[in-house]
Amino acid sequence: LNEGRRRWHLRFDTPDKYQHMMKNYYRLITEIDDASRRIYHELQNQNLLENTLIIFTTDNGLYHGEHQLAGKWYPHQESIRVPLLISDPVRMPPSKRGTINQDFTLNIDLAPTILSAAGIQIPDVMQGRDIAELYTTKSDWRTEFFYEHP
Repeated sequence: LNEGRRRWHLRFDTPDKYQHMMKNYYRLITEIDDASRRIYHELQNQNLLENTLIIFTTDNGLYHGEHQLAGKWYPHQESIRVPLLISDPVRMPPSKRGTINQDFTLNIDLAPTILSAAGIQIPDVMQGRDIAELYTTKSDWRTEFFYEHP
């Protein structure tokens, strides 16, 4: 029995377990929404919003019983595709704001993006790229990546 399947049994294998887990999950998400909203409004109140890079993402997706799995290790869409919303009012042209881009970004792109936005040179040894390339230039962006889980 693999770990994802074992955790599915612990969390989701009955309707009552599923309801309990999902209610708790959505309580957590609601609190994150509320905290994010408070931070956004505070930036707005301090007139900092138009000079602040905001990145909203997560480290991974979680299975909520899909494929009779729980956890986050397998490369199905539910686990590997995560939300990434960027507000970059300094570098993002108005025509790109509110648009959707389907290019692959990876967690290794976050540090170079933040460094670049802060005006700090990205070290040559750092993996990843500045995500702003996707909305400031017509760069050749990755079309594939390698994923492995032991």
